Amino acid sequence: MPNTIARWLCLIVALASIWSVMPVTGSDQENGEPSAWSYLGPRGGMALSLAVSPSFASDDLVLAGEHQTLSHPMLQVGLGIRRSPDGGVTWHPTTVVAPDAALSATLAVQDLAFSPAFTIDWTVFAATWSGLFRSSDGGESWHAVEDGPEQFITSVAVAPDFAASRHVMAGYGYAMARLLYVSEDGGQSWSQHSDVSASTDIAYSPNFATDGTALAAGEGIYLTTNRGISWTQVLTSVTYAVAFSPLFATDATLFAAGTDGVRISTDGGTTWISRTVATDTTWVRALAISPAFASDATVFAGTQRGLYRSTDRGMQWATVAEYPGPDVYAIALAPTWVTTPTLLVGSTAGVYRSDDDGHTWYQGEGVAPLRVPRLVQGPDDPRRLTAVTAFHGVYQSDNGGATWRHAGLRRPTGIANIALSPDYVRDQMMLAAVPAGGGMNFYRTLNGGEAWDILGSTDYPGGGLAFSPAFPTHPVVFATGQHGKVLSSTDLGETWQPVGAPPTGTTSLEAWHVAVPPTYPSDGTLFAGGAGFWRLPPGAQTWQPAATGLITNTQVTSLAVSPDYAVDQVLVATGQRTEPDWTTNSGVYRSTDGGVTWIRLATGLPPADAQSPPRRVAFSPDYAADRTIYAQTETQLYRSTDGGDTWTAISVPPSARPLQDLTGHTQGRVHVGGESGVWRYTLLSRRLYLPLALR
Repeated sequence: MPNTIARWLCLIVALASIWSVMPVTGSDQENGEPSAWSYLGPRGGMALSLAVSPSFASDDLVLAGEHQTLSHPMLQVGLGIRRSPDGGVTWHPTTVVAPDAALSATLAVQDLAFSPAFTIDWTVFAATWSGLFRSSDGGESWHAVEDGPEQFITSVAVAPDFAASRHVMAGYGYAMARLLYVSEDGGQSWSQHSDVSASTDIAYSPNFATDGTALAAGEGIYLTTNRGISWTQVLTSVTYAVAFSPLFATDATLFAAGTDGVRISTDGGTTWISRTVATDTTWVRALAISPAFASDATVFAGTQRGLYRSTDRGMQWATVAEYPGPDVYAIALAPTWVTTPTLLVGSTAGVYRSDDDGHTWYQGEGVAPLRVPRLVQGPDDPRRLTAVTAFHGVYQSDNGGATWRHAGLRRPTGIANIALSPDYVRDQMMLAAVPAGGGMNFYRTLNGGEAWDILGSTDYPGGGLAFSPAFPTHPVVFATGQHGKVLSSTDLGETWQPVGAPPTGTTSLEAWHVAVPPTYPSDGTLFAGGAGFWRLPPGAQTWQPAATGLITNTQVTSLAVSPDYAVDQVLVATGQRTEPDWTTNSGVYRSTDGGVTWIRLATGLPPADAQSPPRRVAFSPDYAADRTIYAQTETQLYRSTDGGDTWTAISVPPSARPLQDLTGHTQGRVHVGGESGVWRYTLLSRRLYLPLALR
């Protein structure tokens, strides 16, 4: 025991010494104290390009190009290249040195290709919208290929005899322009073919060293039999992927996939037959041929309806029913296929892996960051974060963002809002509002997201959700619904009833947010915000507007109630003026009398006519002690430590912008959600915080 205590004391002293000299880890320094930003996740976004190491049996190496979905599923931005040394279980960023430093953080990776001599030269090529990049250390770091194609490189392939021939090809595609680049010196110099479309894929014959045959795909298919010197168009339909049979020398078989399904040629590209893969789509984005094709005749195809397999050389197709992911953009079969049939799939939900020919699957930590428009902190534990992602469902962390799990509810329309039960540890209940048509459906889970049940719908896309703070003793849930009404439910969301009537002289409340003070239901007060602010005092039948400040032509974009409301009666809100005076009085508002009167807070905040006004506000859970409130615009975070009287701007990393939502935390922390996931800001105190076990 004495030795154990001594070791702990030494550790404490060492940590304290390190802490005392810790440098500023972020670009902002508030009040002379160091601060830092850190990305927390969740990941699970798009992997539109995927490549498996030729030495996969020994290194288990996979590379993926990560993409982030923006406000629409068809809009993506590249986020660089990620590397997995364990076959897709965990993913790590790589270092990209771009001609323009800004490109390193927005690298849209379209294709990846390993050198067949990878165990010797450690070479990998990446086709990106910022040009062609090369790695000579197994994908750890990347540099732009000098004197290579400069922009909008969309495909790349390396010849099977690369070690001797140094033959590489890359495709260009932007707007209506389609080009092919050919290098015979490993990428040092290039020849250009303006009459060849190679914008989507390039494939070499397995016998390229002797037959000089290759395919380029894009606006049709182009064939060369003289190592890329001249080309002939052999198919005119739009093509996304091409592949050679491993037995091409004897069977002359080629495969192509595109907007009209799968095409097969058995005479080296002279004639083609068409095969339908899926009955409900003709769109086929990816192809992969089994390394054991001679014995198993297996071909895989990736579609917007999932993964398909053929076991008769592409003639007949069936869905891989066990594949759990969404639409498929990339497929890679490990070289170990004959002994261990490992299959990796890149999709809009990251990378999936199967080691038994597609019968069972698992998903690693995910590849790309997900857009998080809504972030909720657990009412029972500030370390519990629930992230609503755009188009990928709900993710949840129980340890402050260190790890995440998918909590279901993946919907193409996204999720408007989510709320956790105050008794979540026991009941595992969440409610979610999901857009449906012109209205909103409500969903409920009682097992932390493993299964969700639809509860009902409303015709008004409000989506505000809040539990009674006394839940489950007082089992009431609130929501915004049709025509901006505030609704309540006493049966866990099965049925809903209007709460209060619109103010006198109005036909609707137009509420988008509902807030419940921690004193509810003892005093019975409710708050609502939307096209104005309203309060429903105890016993009142009609909602009352604010007397000053947040008047009816002020759009309330967020609303928060002080954790110490029973004592201070404080509310804060973000408001944005609407017509006719929308250029003034936007900003953060505070009430100290339970919402009756409001004042606009100004010191240290953006001006009233700011183009990017504050959109979200949140209290620190320790507000009674630390008096801390946070506010955010799309590009900036603000912090007040005196209850809102004065504010300090906190710079936000460009990769975290634009911000969408935030939650207050303890010990100088705040979590924000945005276009690239969840980030944490920490004001690093020089106090030493001991591990929980030692407190």
